[in-house]
Amino acid sequence: SLRGTVYGLNDPLITILYDSRRDNVSKIRNLFPYLDACGRTPEGLCYAALGNEIISSRFGLKSYFINFCDGEPNWDGYQGIKAAYHTQGEVRKLRKRGINIASYFIGSRNKTSEKLFKIMYEKDALFIDVDNIFNVAKTLNKILASDKRIIA
Repeated sequence: SLRGTVYGLNDPLITILYDSRRDNVSKIRNLFPYLDACGRTPEGLCYAALGNEIISSRFGLKSYFINFCDGEPNWDGYQGIKAAYHTQGEVRKLRKRGINIASYFIGSRNKTSEKLFKIMYEKDALFIDVDNIFNVAKTLNKILASDKRIIA
């Protein structure tokens, strides 16, 4: 999914871009280079809106929620510590459904955004250089290879 703000309207938007149950991996190669998230991103509200679109683990298969976030949930008064704790609650709901989570911090790091990011994603908050795809691949390989949590 991609979340952001509708250009010119300032309305929140979330859209499903890739669904591994239906889409071919070639869609990632063909579509993703043209994507750009912009505007405000109310993570917790978006996760709540996704509801059952994020499929729980079943039939022995594992489910993964891989997220890229700037640590600043924000939209029309939904922001700061209150939004961070709401997002944390939505993330915990995903974990309770058996969904493995990896959330990567992107953007410029400062004390406030790092604090909010850690609140929202707890043990699944990853601080690495996401501009280096090998760092992302390395952490994802660790997650996919085992159920053990990684510390970055």
